[in-house]
Amino acid sequence: TPDPKLSNDRLLPLNGYIRDIIEDKLGNIWIATHGGGMALLNPATGKFTIYNTRNSSLPNDKILTLHSDHLGNIWAGTFGNGAAMLNSNTNKFTCFSESNGLQNNTVYKIVEDRQGLIWVSSNKNISSIDINSKKINNYGSHNGVQNNNFVGGAGFVLSSGEIFFGGLEGFNYFTPAFLKNYRKYAYIVILIVAAVITPSPDWTSQTIVAVPLIILYEISIFISKRVDKQRIKAEAEWD
Repeated sequence: TPDPKLSNDRLLPLNGYIRDIIEDKLGNIWIATHGGGMALLNPATGKFTIYNTRNSSLPNDKILTLHSDHLGNIWAGTFGNGAAMLNSNTNKFTCFSESNGLQNNTVYKIVEDRQGLIWVSSNKNISSIDINSKKINNYGSHNGVQNNNFVGGAGFVLSSGEIFFGGLEGFNYFTPAFLKNYRKYAYIVILIVAAVITPSPDWTSQTIVAVPLIILYEISIFISKRVDKQRIKAEAEWD
């Protein structure tokens, strides 16, 4: 506690608004706070190591969620500055935010799939992050994701590999492979539709019909992303 009163109380060297607590591969305890950054507790020594915006490159002291990945890196989802990964080797943060591809900067939950890909839930979006390439893919309502905000801490990976994220309109669940290949299935459907509605059976005619449909599909995704982003920004300014 930050305010010890009883004989068995221990001083917590950060604020008492605790958002998340996890254990890493080495048995260390990580604590996320709302406004005080995050802390590493070594159970053997009882020593705390504090990470905040004043003593590190942590982008925001309001931490909503934590995750320890298979490489031992610690991920922090922030309230307004995206996700930050603390490298287990360099002890330095790498940030993923709207400035480098993340769809939204409020990260409610972070999980990891079987291939080591990081998945995060945010406001009306789910994003995947490739640790090695730093590539980010975003998925919104055009991919079947609920058109409302997700909720802090509501997320889980099943033993089967399916990922669940909970929000204000129920929950979404998916297999990472399907969501990553969603566009491929859409293209297949478009080609089938083109084959059905084209009077001539030759590929040239079908391609002429399919190409505009594919272009319209891609435009709809682009517009949907822009509209969602503007709506989220407007809601944030209103709040």
